[in-house]
This record gives sequence, structure tokens and C-alpha cells, in this order.
Amino acid sequence: MCICDIEMYHISGSGYKEALNLVTTSDLYNREVMMSAENNIKSDLRDVEEDVKASNSDDYISFDMTVTARYHELVGNDLVNALKKTNGGMEKKDVDGVYELFKKSSQPKLCEGVTYKVDAIYLNGRTKIANTVKPQSIGPDLTLKGIVISS
Repeated sequence: MCICDIEMYHISGSGYKEALNLVTTSDLYNREVMMSAENNIKSDLRDVEEDVKASNSDDYISFDMTVTARYHELVGNDLVNALKKTNGGMEKKDVDGVYELFKKSSQPKLCEGVTYKVDAIYLNGRTKIANTVKPQSIGPDLTLKGIVISS
């Protein structure tokens, strides 16, 4: 019985292996909770761009953004036990194989929360303009956290 699918979320920026910015999440957290926060940011940015285009339809915006993930590193048996609970149909060799893949990428991390913050907005890529985009913060991945903690 599958409790949830495990996904890896790549925090934007440099390659995940070098930057160690790959965080383990449940599919629900990645595809619903995180996506909701990201869509809120996108909507706010669209509003800013619509205001800018009202004056000149050729204008556009660009922006700088910081995404901060809070996490707990999963080690050894924590991860193996979580993988076993996630899909009871997995054989030990498959669980061990997935574990080895996780280890090659970076130390697996269980997401404890994410904050998205637009740091600056620019008109036509050059001129800094007012930033009205509210930061979005989300809490921990309760689905995957419940699996790991109860392992």
C-alpha cells in the first residue's frame, strides 16, 4: 500500500549536486502546498506587470527572488524505514537502491518549511520599482514528516 509518493524538490539556482539544494517532499506537499505558494507569488507578479503595461504595453518586469528551505537531514535508517513505509510493496533491494540514489545526490533532506520572497522588481530589466509582492511561507511537509517520525 502506497502512503505517498516521494518527490525531490529542486530549490532554484545552481545545480542541485553542487549547491545541495535538493529537498525531499511528498507529492502532496510539492504539487499542492508548494505550488499554491508559488502561484500566489506568480499572481502578485502578474498584477505588478499589468499595472506596468497599463502605461506602456511594451514594458515588462523582471525580479530577484530568494527561496529559503528549512529542512532536517535524513540519515541511515530514518530514510530506509520511511521508504519502506511509503511503499510496502518495495523489496529491500529496491529500497536500498533508492537510498543509494538519494545519497549520491546529496544528504537527503526532509522539508520543514519554505519561504518565497521577491527581493526586487525591475522595470524592463533595469529600473528598480516598488515591490508589493508579499512573501509566502509554508510549514513542514506533514505527510512525509509523519512517515519518517513514526518509522
